[in-house]
Amino acid sequence: GTVMLGSDSSYSGTTTISNGTLIFNGSLANTLAVLVESSAKLGGNGTIGGTVFTANGSTISPGSSGPGTLTCTNGLTLGSGTRLDIEIGDSWDMLAVTGGTVMGTGAGGVTVRVRGSGGQSDSYVIMDWTGATPAGVEITDFLLAPEITGAFSLELIGAQLILHAKPGTVLILR
Repeated sequence: GTVMLGSDSSYSGTTTISNGTLIFNGSLANTLAVLVESSAKLGGNGTIGGTVFTANGSTISPGSSGPGTLTCTNGLTLGSGTRLDIEIGDSWDMLAVTGGTVMGTGAGGVTVRVRGSGGQSDSYVIMDWTGATPAGVEITDFLLAPEITGAFSLELIGAQLILHAKPGTVLILR
């Protein structure tokens, strides 16, 4: 099932998403960590103060009922086999990491999936870790889902992962 939390929380323990989806649209500033286990999904437009850890088979999906930004203020450790779901349109989803450490996964560890109808842009910053310390984050950590490989490409510039629509691409992705 899906649980939606729409307000700020003073909870200070570890949050574990073991199954289903947590959509978070507030501030979870005092949490120690958020663990996203296999088959679980974390999404929303919220701000998370603890380090986020993703397991093999987990999904991070910024935004809620449309494009938005999910912000991690104290780091992100991406597990191999993580999926990053991004919605694109005239605006688009972004995963922001503004502090702590961003840990890479190794070759092909994170699959980027895209949904939406595209927009006015040919390039979309889908992940930004300006302000965080990268640890082993390489472009080879990220792999496009097979259904979009011919239509998009990925580029790593500084602390940003950028999704580029290839010229002439017209897609309606769901």
